[in-house]
Amino acid sequence: MKRNALSILYMVFIYAFLIWTGTSVRASSVSGEIVPDGSKVVSSDGLAGAVISEESEEVSLDGPSGAVSPDEPEEISLDGPSGPIIQDVQEEISPSGSSEDGVPIDELHFPDEIFRGLLDASDKDRDGRLSEQEISAITILDCDSDEGEIRSLEGIGYLKDLEVVLCTDSALTSLDVSQNNKIEVLYCQGSQLESLVMGDMPDLDRLNCSDNHLTSLDLTGASRLRKLDCKRNRLEDLRLCDMEQMYS
Repeated sequence: MKRNALSILYMVFIYAFLIWTGTSVRASSVSGEIVPDGSKVVSSDGLAGAVISEESEEVSLDGPSGAVSPDEPEEISLDGPSGPIIQDVQEEISPSGSSEDGVPIDELHFPDEIFRGLLDASDKDRDGRLSEQEISAITILDCDSDEGEIRSLEGIGYLKDLEVVLCTDSALTSLDVSQNNKIEVLYCQGSQLESLVMGDMPDLDRLNCSDNHLTSLDLTGASRLRKLDCKRNRLEDLRLCDMEQMYS
């Protein structure tokens, strides 16, 4: 009987202890703050401002230099030491001038393949371009080629120092030498020319454009012309400079 009483008393004690520990409050071991048992508070003194709770977790990432901003699109500057980087620069060369690196012997500048073949012989350094020095050495252009007929002399304007142009019995339908004002002799007879543009030709001495299909010819810029042959064309408009020294 006595043993049963002690057993019951012991069970009551244990039960009371369990109830007491479930409703009591405890002291925070970190900061000494007394808080209810249902949550945890960690002092910011030792954890650089990080506050953590069981229900919602918030961590401050403020560092010595300030807060870390949310992800933003990365912005990359293309500015170099001396200015912005420029890409896709397209070289433009007009017949009135050439670039510092010369004129490329390509389809863009000289569309006719046979014409390009003739110019390749003047490319002494074989770099695929005509330098200013190489251009100045081209004073005579003879369009007679074993490779075939030249059908276009487009690009001839780059050859600024031409003095003699020979393109007789060719398949040319048009010819523009208005940029070649150093020409002294031009022979283009027996071709298929429907257009011949001369421009200012102060040094032109002889012109033979006979046996073509020209309907107009303006030679007002050829003040020193002495020899002209333009027969067997379809000329309706022929303009000449006043020249006492000319004979045809």
